[in-house]
Amino acid sequence: MASLYETDFYAWTQEQSETLRAVFAQRVNLPLDFENLAEEIESVGKRDRRELHSRMARIIEHLLKLGESTLGEPRNGWQNSVRAERSGLDQLFDQSPSLRPVAGEELAPAFRRATRRLDHQVIELCMDPLPRVCPYELDQVLSETWWPEPRDR
Repeated sequence: MASLYETDFYAWTQEQSETLRAVFAQRVNLPLDFENLAEEIESVGKRDRRELHSRMARIIEHLLKLGESTLGEPRNGWQNSVRAERSGLDQLFDQSPSLRPVAGEELAPAFRRATRRLDHQVIELCMDPLPRVCPYELDQVLSETWWPEPRDR
């Protein structure tokens, strides 16, 4: 039977940090720095969550460029970036399936991050003001095949 460490790394980090804290609360007399061990293990899981957020923000940024910009190029570069980030997310979800449900929690913050990056490029990208709310569903952001309809040029 495969361990949680092998099947869902993120869930393993959360479980292990909780277990270390519970053992520490029982005042087990072992020469271990339980609290800092728990913090370090938990931080490894947080790193994966930050990667999820970062990849989603990059996808949303380039989906907005593809859907909102009237420029003809560099559309291929934007599409390639989206493909690479979606592939990276698939790999992350394979290693840590429990991160997939967390993706829904990251949609709005990732959208805000993407629009902050785009705010100063709106004019040069020939874009209207950016939407204030993410126009994409989570399934669209994560889909290997979904692309926004481009604006009329």
